[in-house]
Amino acid sequence: MSTKKTTKKSTKKSTKKNKNFFNELYEQSKENINELSKNISEGAIIVGEKIKETANMAYDAGTHVVEETNEKIQQLSEVRSLKNNMNELGKRQKELTTLFGEKTLNQYLSQGNLHKRFLTTNVISEIVEEYQSNEKTLKKLAKQLKTLEN
Repeated sequence: MSTKKTTKKSTKKSTKKNKNFFNELYEQSKENINELSKNISEGAIIVGEKIKETANMAYDAGTHVVEETNEKIQQLSEVRSLKNNMNELGKRQKELTTLFGEKTLNQYLSQGNLHKRFLTTNVISEIVEEYQSNEKTLKKLAKQLKTLEN
């Protein structure tokens, strides 16, 4: 009987040791899993903050690019408008020059000379005044254009 008791005791001790081992293993595993969960959670927070930071930087950079592009488009639009105005005035100047030349040539051909009286008539004076006014406007536009292009 003594062998049976010893075997039972030994089996109980062995079972108890196994339970303790598994309990310790379970507790250590539980601790490891909790620690791992904390690490993953902290890592996720850090990654989330980095993503947020990077997204904000990208947004700021994108906004800056849009602002620069908008300014450039506005500047190009102003340059184009000035050039169009200058071209229109240039065409008008050619028309006025042609008109002045025709009137002067017709007067010369019909009278054989050009008198001061003819050169001060309303028609000629209006042509000359408009031409001079356009020249002043062209100079102003050229100055504005130079400022925009620099």
